[in-house]
Amino acid sequence: MRQRKERSAIINISSCTGKFICPILSTYPASKRMINVYSDYLRQENSDKIDVMTVWPFGVTTPMMRMTKNYATITPDVCARSIIADLLGGNLQTFGGLPHKFFGKIFDGLSEKEGATRF
Repeated sequence: MRQRKERSAIINISSCTGKFICPILSTYPASKRMINVYSDYLRQENSDKIDVMTVWPFGVTTPMMRMTKNYATITPDVCARSIIADLLGGNLQTFGGLPHKFFGKIFDGLSEKEGATRF
């Protein structure tokens, strides 16, 4: 990727549980938080040639997650389109689709008041 003349991008999919502390869970959020740290290092090391984006989606309706479409979930297509739009807009960290960005702002605001990033 570094040899290309054009800029490249790496998109790492984390999870909202990797951004905010989620009680009762530990292994899954810890692995997702590590993706955030890894992305930060990659971003610092490659900022001259490669954009490194971190995505913290809430619920995406995939067969793996067995989630159904509702007000809090987004489809993989909506998530992918939102990620590309954010990347092209220069945002290297995102929650994905509009509902998730809304939830992210709420949780960011709550965590600032409580002094920790918790659900």
